[in-house]
Amino acid sequence: MKILISTDMEGISGIDSYNQIKSNSPRYAEACKLMDEEINIAIKSCLSAGADNVCVVDGHGSGNNISRDTLPSGAHFLEKKELRMIEGIDKDTDFLILLGYHGRSLCHKSFTAHTYTSLFFSKVKVNGVEVSEGELNAAVGKYFGVKTIFISGTDKGVAELPINGIKSVITKESISWDQAKSYNREKTLQKIKEGVIASIKEHESIDFISFPTKNVVFEVEFNFAFLAENCKEKNIGYKTITYNANNIFEGYKKLMKLLSYAKNRYGEVYN
Repeated sequence: MKILISTDMEGISGIDSYNQIKSNSPRYAEACKLMDEEINIAIKSCLSAGADNVCVVDGHGSGNNISRDTLPSGAHFLEKKELRMIEGIDKDTDFLILLGYHGRSLCHKSFTAHTYTSLFFSKVKVNGVEVSEGELNAAVGKYFGVKTIFISGTDKGVAELPINGIKSVITKESISWDQAKSYNREKTLQKIKEGVIASIKEHESIDFISFPTKNVVFEVEFNFAFLAENCKEKNIGYKTITYNANNIFEGYKKLMKLLSYAKNRYGEVYN
């Protein structure tokens, strides 16, 4: 059984301030340690439930936050490449687990809310509907026949993934964009352990995400007008571009290329 664990930092229990997730912060090392502990509990739970191949993607920032040395035997780390947060997903993957997720861009009073980037994207829409990272990653999983069975993270991040039967653990309550209040960490970790095991054992009762996977239309609103103006895709507004994709996977890959384009173009202008 192959399981892909896609991780982020903002929804990890005990991380309640934006300052904790910045790599130059004095508290960043503490956040990485919290992330390691939560990931390892999820890995061990997968293994105890019968998985023999657990792949872990560090989806936060540069992807250099978690310790490779502390991963339990039976798990291995996947470097972020073209597919970023869901690197390694394919038709041979059985299940997708989302750990430490947050809410989508522009969600009111949602801790660290953004969709793949807070610096470059204001919002991302698919077929006219705003989407979160969790929704889009789960939709790509669906394209490959991979069911998303578990999510943990902020209150808003978990609520934005409407999958019937999915097991979930809310790790914290959002107070504002840069502040949250975590629930009791010991109890949260126990819930994650139990939830991951239950999601694997009861996977037949969990539905695929209700999300289109063919003939999709993406809209991306940038934070800066010059990013839209210099983009090869069709402009439909002051800061917004759109493009069509034959399937959700194709559309997702183009979105990741737009993210790389935005970083490079921004660097050319401001560096």
